[in-house]
Amino acid sequence: EGATSIVYKVKNCLTNKGVLCLKILNSIIFKKSNQSQTATIKNDNDNDDDDDFDDNEEEEPQINTDIARQIFNEYLLLNNLNHPNIIKVYGFYLGDKNHNPAILLEYCKSNLEEAIKNLDDIDLVRIIYEICSAMKYIHDKKIIHRDLKMKNILISDKHAKICDFGISKIIDLTTYTSMTHGIGTLPFIAPEVFNEDE
Repeated sequence: EGATSIVYKVKNCLTNKGVLCLKILNSIIFKKSNQSQTATIKNDNDNDDDDDFDDNEEEEPQINTDIARQIFNEYLLLNNLNHPNIIKVYGFYLGDKNHNPAILLEYCKSNLEEAIKNLDDIDLVRIIYEICSAMKYIHDKKIIHRDLKMKNILISDKHAKICDFGISKIIDLTTYTSMTHGIGTLPFIAPEVFNEDE
């Protein structure tokens, strides 16, 4: 479970073999409407039938459209990428009244932060090469990840799969720093982005 979603391991119904990953938006991103309701004060002479206020009426949840758009943009971006070291997507579900929006993704058992202690030096060298290969591929497509860190590098059979493109951005060739300032995970931000004055 993360800040915006819960991830489930699910049976692969597409091939009936293996498993996939289902990333479902957290209900916490749904917010109640801010419409204020005025209570009706009754006195003893009021007739119950005259009440036009139903205090049992439930407010409709409203989705946080910024986060929903971010998840949908992540799906669109990943759907247009084809690289062995970038996570694959298989579908996007917009959601309805009873089900939150979701993305169906390739399943990986762990991330680099968890797996690193069980990897040999040769595995680590290969993973570094694979990360570089994937990053070169997305940079060639004018995309920057903006949150590359060990938790966002999944490991599948000792191979790297970069994930979490939710805050990725198409590169504006006129500037690299101003569009990324304040975005990402602090310990992993490039020095020139962290302090634009130097």
